[in-house]
Amino acid sequence: MRLRIALAALAVLSLAPHRIAVEGRFGGLVTTSSPTLGVPLDFGLRVTPGGRTYFEALIGPWFFFNSGDAVRGHAAFGFGLEQRHFSFGLEIGGLTGSNAMIGGRLAWRI
Repeated sequence: MRLRIALAALAVLSLAPHRIAVEGRFGGLVTTSSPTLGVPLDFGLRVTPGGRTYFEALIGPWFFFNSGDAVRGHAAFGFGLEQRHFSFGLEIGGLTGSNAMIGGRLAWRI
């Protein structure tokens, strides 16, 4: 079974010393393969080694409504570039009971 997901999320970063940030991310999602709503909840660590490049690791539960699997585990690795007011990159991960996921990331700082 393929699970296609459209996701919108809000992330909160807490800067720690030496270009390391702790991240919390939550939002809403819709699966397009069978209409199901859900809420992703991820926690992560972001490292910016120098310049504009970042690397991040995320893990957390994703809650699905109208589905047999109410809670699925999510883990992902991402990387990308940070600009002054926005960042963009690629995320590769997976959900328990599903195939691997690849997603693009485009974020604006508020």
